[in-house]
Amino acid sequence: MVIPEFVEPYPRQLDAYVDYERHRNAAGATNEDIGGMWSHRFGVLLHDSMSSGQPQKQFEENLRSYMIWNHAMAPEQLHLFSTPTDKLKARNESNFHALNRHMVFLWEPFITGWESEHGRKLTLKYTEHALAIEGFKYYLDREQYIKNAGGVHALYSREASDFLVSTAGVMLEFDVALAAVDVLLNHPDLAKHTATVVPAPAQFERTHKPRNVDFVVADHTTSRAVGLQSKLRVTEEDMKIADHGRVVLIDGSLDLEDVLALRADKGTSRVSVRAWPGIIAAKKILEIRAKGKGRSPYVQRFEDELPNMSSVRTPEGIRRMRQKMNLLTDLHEMQRQATLLTGHISLDQGKIRERIGSRIVEKL
Repeated sequence: MVIPEFVEPYPRQLDAYVDYERHRNAAGATNEDIGGMWSHRFGVLLHDSMSSGQPQKQFEENLRSYMIWNHAMAPEQLHLFSTPTDKLKARNESNFHALNRHMVFLWEPFITGWESEHGRKLTLKYTEHALAIEGFKYYLDREQYIKNAGGVHALYSREASDFLVSTAGVMLEFDVALAAVDVLLNHPDLAKHTATVVPAPAQFERTHKPRNVDFVVADHTTSRAVGLQSKLRVTEEDMKIADHGRVVLIDGSLDLEDVLALRADKGTSRVSVRAWPGIIAAKKILEIRAKGKGRSPYVQRFEDELPNMSSVRTPEGIRRMRQKMNLLTDLHEMQRQATLLTGHISLDQGKIRERIGSRIVEKL
C-alpha cells in the first residue's frame, strides 16, 4: 500500500495526549505517564513523516533525552515475570519502549533518511542482536519463574491466565520484531530495498481494532508501507475483522513456530503443544559472534569506543573495558543457556523468513 494511503486513517494525535508537552515534566508524573507521552510523540513523528514524505529532522534533538529515560526504566521492565497483576496492562502497553530501546536507530528514515545502504545493514544487524539479547532475558526470567513456582503448570492455572497472555504477548512481540528484521536483512525481495521496521506508537496500535498494528514496515524509496500485528494464535474472528489491505497478521505458533510440547497440567504426565514465545530470540542469540570475521556490531561498538591502549588506562577507559568484558561474559553464558534450553528444538528460519517475507512483499 502506498504510504499516504496507509497512514491516512490513523489519527495524528490522541485526545488523551494532546497536552502531553505541557505535562511532560509535571511533578508526580509516573513512568507510565511519561511513556504514554513519548509513544504519542513518536506517533506524531511517524504520521508527519509518512504524510509529507519528508524526514522530520527536528525530532533528532529529542532522541537523547528519550533514550536516557528509556534506559533508566529498563531494569523494571526486564523483570517481566515479577510484574504485579494490576500492572500487567501497563507493562504490555509499555512494550513499545522495551522494543524501541533497541529499534530506535531504525527510525532514521523518518528523521534524517538512511545515510547509506551499508549503514542500514549494520543498523539492522545491531538491532537484531540487541533485540535477541533482551528477548532471551525474558526467556530466562520465565524459566526462573517456573522453577520458583514448582513447575510449568503454574503458568497454565486458571488463576494465571491473564498473566500468561500478557507475558507471552510481550515475548512474542520481540520474536516478531526479530523475524521482521531478519526479513529486511535476508529476504531476496527486500534485502536490497531501503525498508525499515519500527514498533507502532499509540496512534497506530490502539485506535481501531481492524487496523491496529504492533509494527510498521515502510520503504520511502518505493513509498510503500504495511503494518504487522502479532497474535499468539490467529483466530477466525481476527481474520474476519482485520484490514488486510494494510495489516499482516502473524501467528506466533504457526508462522514463527514458537511452540513447545509441555506437561502443562499439574498431576498428569500428559504432554500438549503450547505457544512458547522466545524461541526465535534464543536461536538468534546463538548466531551472535563476539570476535573474528563477522563480529556482531553490538559487540563491536564497545571496541570502537576504545581507539587505543592509552585510553584503557583512564578511569573511563577502564570502565568501558570492564563493560565490554561483562558483555562478553554475559553473552557467553546466555549462549550456553540458549543451547541448553532450545538446542533440541528444530527451527527452520529460512521457511519462517519466506512465510513472513512473502506476505510483507505482497502488501509492500
